[in-house]
Amino acid sequence: MHSLKLFSHFVQAATAVRQGGGTISFEWPRYCLGWTQQSVLDFIAKFDMSSVLIDGCAFGMNHKGEPIKKQWRIITDHKRLLDGLAPWICSKDHKHREISGGITPKSAYYNSLMCHVILNAVFPFKMCAHVPALACIPTNKDTFPAKNTLNRHRNTDVPSHLDQGGTAL
Repeated sequence: MHSLKLFSHFVQAATAVRQGGGTISFEWPRYCLGWTQQSVLDFIAKFDMSSVLIDGCAFGMNHKGEPIKKQWRIITDHKRLLDGLAPWICSKDHKHREISGGITPKSAYYNSLMCHVILNAVFPFKMCAHVPALACIPTNKDTFPAKNTLNRHRNTDVPSHLDQGGTAL
């Protein structure tokens, strides 16, 4: 089984990462037979990994507007990643397009939202540390609005799509 050979190489890399103080994460399709292999089960136990299940439709994955339920299982020792991914499961309020034919290879990739959720969980300070800015120019009192002028700014924040949890876009 080619996947298990790749997995044995992953175990070597994961061992080095763990020895260096890093975290470990691994993903396969949810119902992949690899999850039942003894070497995989031993790795999960030895490294005290936890599992989270996620669905592509929760991230807005679709084909021609029809949600597709690409299902993944991720094992990790990274608590923020577990917590960040946990809400992203199917809401079960829609039907799914079957993943077959030409859709299959396209469903192997993470979409932009899924990438942002993962990166925000793993690197929260990098993902949230930048603030877009406008050029600063000198002002004078004539550039400010007069008293009682309508405020042209929003009164409330607009929620981020990341705050919506597992709902599809």
